[in-house]
Amino acid sequence: MEQIGIPSQVPLKLPGGDEQGKTELKCPLMHKKWFKKHPWHIIKPSVDVKPTAPFMKERTNSIRNLTSKILPHVSDSRESSKVGNLKAKDGEQACSSETSNSEILEVNELVTSSGDTLTESIITPRGSLDLSVDDEFGGPSLLINDVLIPLSIENKNSVFEIVSLPQFELCFKSLDSNPRHQGFKMKNNGTEDLTYHWKRVQSTLGGILPPRESSFYFFTNQNKIEAGDSKTIRISFQSTTEGVFSETWELYIESQSLHSASPIMFHFSGVFFRSDEEGKNQPNITEQIQEQITCKMAKEIVEDVINSIAWNKPKILLNNDAMTATESFEKYNPGVVP
Repeated sequence: MEQIGIPSQVPLKLPGGDEQGKTELKCPLMHKKWFKKHPWHIIKPSVDVKPTAPFMKERTNSIRNLTSKILPHVSDSRESSKVGNLKAKDGEQACSSETSNSEILEVNELVTSSGDTLTESIITPRGSLDLSVDDEFGGPSLLINDVLIPLSIENKNSVFEIVSLPQFELCFKSLDSNPRHQGFKMKNNGTEDLTYHWKRVQSTLGGILPPRESSFYFFTNQNKIEAGDSKTIRISFQSTTEGVFSETWELYIESQSLHSASPIMFHFSGVFFRSDEEGKNQPNITEQIQEQITCKMAKEIVEDVINSIAWNKPKILLNNDAMTATESFEKYNPGVVP
């Protein structure tokens, strides 16, 4: 069984499973140290985080644009939000609207906040709690680089159900079935060291299905890193609405921590979800396919994930075998060769 180095994870229960056999996916905690790592982040309400250079402007604009897009019924200006509250006729509706708008304003305030109360840099797993994402964060979430990113804000006017968990993880594969090293470090533009440890995982559907074209585009570029060596890779994210963002990551291994016969193979792996193109007026998650991603993760991550979110309690379809997944792919992607 192959070894893949990923941070600690715990099961996440998703809706759709029966009473005896719950549908589960792996999902880590929204680590504090990752809050400032990616411009697509939408920060959890009530948490004070200061975006930092060099991507402050891009991150700020991205958070605001995504909030506006995910919650289109909310006005872009604070003033119009306040006016909406004043015009509410029903007392209960007014209270609910005020709660919703105040939470949304909290996100806007977080973007421009001058304080940074998150000083911890230790990755802390969620522990034994199996909390559903909607209970914890209040809406659909995106998982990128081991960060659980809430794509909506919980309020009394809108109740969203989690039906998918798109995730993109940075993984590292060992050529040795029993690697002698316990972990290695990774630098993000030289600003912070992240330590990864080896963890035994089971093979998934992604190892069975062949590569195929889709709304996400993957680029193959595997490489290896020897003891005492370092490698630099470029990771790019592109959205039609948010533009292009890239980071340079340096991977390195201390010579005393890695046996000469056990180099590390590194690549990207992730999970993406296709939506039903024939029913755009009623978007549903119709297929879950796991793919291997290498070097560059994907284009149009934010756009496709948002388009894949079903807002009205759709039926979850999880393909448990390669044949079913292939048939579903051909049905919803006519003319595309797997």
